[in-house]
Amino acid sequence: MTDDREGKHSTIQGANLSIYYDGEVKNASGEVIHQSGDLVNLKDGLKKLPIEIMAGTQDEAAVPEIEGDLTLRIGKDNRWAVAHLPSGSYQAIETQAGYGTTVNTKAYKFTIAKQNDETPVITIDQDLPNQALVWNMMFTKVLEVNSSLTGLNDATFAIKAMDENTQTAFDNYGFTNNGDTCTSGTTVDGNGFTTDGLVAFYQVPLGTRPNKDGVIAHYQIVETKTPEGTKTIVPIDVKAVLKTNSNGKAESYTFTFRWSDSAQVIHQETISTATLKDDQTLTIRPNLGLIADEFITQPTIKTTAVDEADGDKKLVVGQVKIHDTAVVTNLSPSTDYTMTGEVVHTADGRPKLNENGQAITVTVPFTTDLQGNAVVQLDTQAFDSTPEQGKKYTMLETAKDELGQIVVKEDNWKNNPEQTVEVEFLHPSIDIEKSNGKTPDAGHGNHTDKDNNIGENDHDTEDTYFEVKSGASTEIYFRGTNNGTEPLTHIKVVDKTTQGSINIKGMSFTFNNKKLTVNKDGEFELDGKLLVLQPKEFILGSGTLDVLPAGELHGDEVTITGVGLYSKKKVGDLDQWFGKVLPQETPVDKLLNIYLPKTGDSKSILTALGAWLITVALIAVVVLNERKRHTVRAGINQFKRHIKF
Repeated sequence: MTDDREGKHSTIQGANLSIYYDGEVKNASGEVIHQSGDLVNLKDGLKKLPIEIMAGTQDEAAVPEIEGDLTLRIGKDNRWAVAHLPSGSYQAIETQAGYGTTVNTKAYKFTIAKQNDETPVITIDQDLPNQALVWNMMFTKVLEVNSSLTGLNDATFAIKAMDENTQTAFDNYGFTNNGDTCTSGTTVDGNGFTTDGLVAFYQVPLGTRPNKDGVIAHYQIVETKTPEGTKTIVPIDVKAVLKTNSNGKAESYTFTFRWSDSAQVIHQETISTATLKDDQTLTIRPNLGLIADEFITQPTIKTTAVDEADGDKKLVVGQVKIHDTAVVTNLSPSTDYTMTGEVVHTADGRPKLNENGQAITVTVPFTTDLQGNAVVQLDTQAFDSTPEQGKKYTMLETAKDELGQIVVKEDNWKNNPEQTVEVEFLHPSIDIEKSNGKTPDAGHGNHTDKDNNIGENDHDTEDTYFEVKSGASTEIYFRGTNNGTEPLTHIKVVDKTTQGSINIKGMSFTFNNKKLTVNKDGEFELDGKLLVLQPKEFILGSGTLDVLPAGELHGDEVTITGVGLYSKKKVGDLDQWFGKVLPQETPVDKLLNIYLPKTGDSKSILTALGAWLITVALIAVVVLNERKRHTVRAGINQFKRHIKF
């Protein structure tokens, strides 16, 4: 079996061949045992020499009502082969099309009869040609100008095979370099009018080996030559999907055309295999309509420069990096470029030099998307900003193609705030906060915070002490923060008890979840080296305040100190915390709390008098027996009814 146009062929799957009797078959008694047109059965062979399938496999499910019929599914090398057919006349008919081909409805007749004594075995070798399925398509290439669509000539398109199966079909059927490209041009319609921009592809072959999803061909239509001044269209993705029944018989082919970037469907069409017979190879022939080109707009670049460490527009004093985000548009789609960023002084555009006297630059490769756009991220090398406090830097960007040609650049170093960052002035500052219940937030530091500045759980004064539960310990939390603009070192924390008899125990501190150690001078170290706390970085600590004696006011003060890494200026801060266990209230205390006047009460005198009388009465009640207690209570209630509060 072949499926070629010029002697080439592909591997075929799914094709069935059935062998029928061509004329009546009689036994020795003259009785008709097989009618003309009956399917040959494997049981019809001679007893000593049964019919045997040599190539292909029996497809019992194709004719389920007849057991043992000689219907064969095509085997390797596109062959069917049967041995030991008895003498007689037969016809072979393809009853099921191979995938990607038409069904050959021709009946191939052959006879097996004795020729002579020297030829005991009769061999019939018959070729059953098939036709590969193909499809046609067209669209009109247009240019949108002044709200009109004008046909555009000289745009070249190609249909590319997107998988091995499709590429094999292209090669075997002679489609490669012989129909796989087309240039838009002028055509004459049925009324004799000419139309520009027509693109048409003919006789595009399908593959013959569907994948697990039924995709039997996968193509992409791409614009390979774009008219000057216009933009290349987004490729069109085309897939042909084969649908089969439970027995593997091809039932239909569905073609779907989509834009490759958005997957939006342009056209979808399904054709039944019922009409695909012999030379009826054409499956579909859609006209996709008008596909518009756009004028090329000039490439643009827009960038934003920030501090790489925290994303703001301020650079700290010390080692810094600049992070630059460059958004480029209107370049060639799916094309490789390089982007170079350079740091310059905003004041005069001079390159910023590193410690080796070289300009600070960064170059990264990038690839545009299907619309010719890209977002490029650049990070400069680290450099020292210490000598230029208060100065500004601007990032300049240049995009080049693979040949090194500049395609777009941003070289405006004046009045370009989005691309500009500023080095802060040195301002060493440190803050310490302590609280119960949870880790406190940071304050302003350098001894500038007001009492109880962080709100809940901040108890900085004796009057705002924390009411500690009787018999319970209290966890105390600390946060030390570099809230200045200069790195700090020689950081030291000291906590001392200012009131009471109980100290905070078990204090420990961490930085970025790593435990800090203390050297002989009481200064924090990390991994054996003196801790350097960068601006906005912080340390966290905790300790335990053991059970306080009832009624005792506890007070303690924590101090933190540090030294500016560059200025050598010493800074510090402190914070206090107070807590107290209240003595248990007696019954009299509780009643006094109920009846004592509140500040500002206009009836405070009457209230105080009433409270005093009630208290005296209740004191008396304590020494009375049960019976008299009820009598006194009744008197108190009667007294209260005569005093209006």
